[in-house]
Amino acid sequence: LAAQVINAVVEGVDADPAYSAPDTLRIQDAISDCPAGSAVQLVTGAHGESGFLSGPLTLKSGVTLWIDRGVTLFGSRNPRDYDNGLGTCGIANTDKGKSCKPLIYGNAISNSGVVGDGKIDGRGGSVLTAGPNAGKRSWWDVAYQNVSQGLVQHAPRLLQIDNSKDFTLYALTLENSPNFHVVTDNVSGVTAWGIK
Repeated sequence: LAAQVINAVVEGVDADPAYSAPDTLRIQDAISDCPAGSAVQLVTGAHGESGFLSGPLTLKSGVTLWIDRGVTLFGSRNPRDYDNGLGTCGIANTDKGKSCKPLIYGNAISNSGVVGDGKIDGRGGSVLTAGPNAGKRSWWDVAYQNVSQGLVQHAPRLLQIDNSKDFTLYALTLENSPNFHVVTDNVSGVTAWGIK
């Protein structure tokens, strides 16, 4: 898939929360339609566009997400894109329930991975565009409320893989995660190298 935005202008692209994640469906459809043993490759656009702007993506068994050199997958700043139905993603409160989907998620998958010399930028320091913290706080500000006020943060993880096997993570730069960068739970056979 060819990139649609240039990294330098991504903040302006999603300033309107209604346009917070324009590439989500396109990338998810490519992953869902990709045959096992293949990869979905994110590449630079024809006019130098180098960024994809997405909400949560779900990986599929046997499929690799490949982010090419010079390309960045940016996470949405809209908490509603990540909310799992509890309505609290993007805030801090006393509820310990997990309310945010990760940017990239895999559950019960095998022989999958996320690779390439590109970047995944969770934009943790960028101001949120919707919800009660819109225009006031970033994901990291919400996380700081956990420390400063004893509240529970509701911010998405960058990459989470659960109940899976044989997962590969290679050569990527992972930056600015709203929460943890990489979380694996009950995964057998994680191979990771060359990660920055």
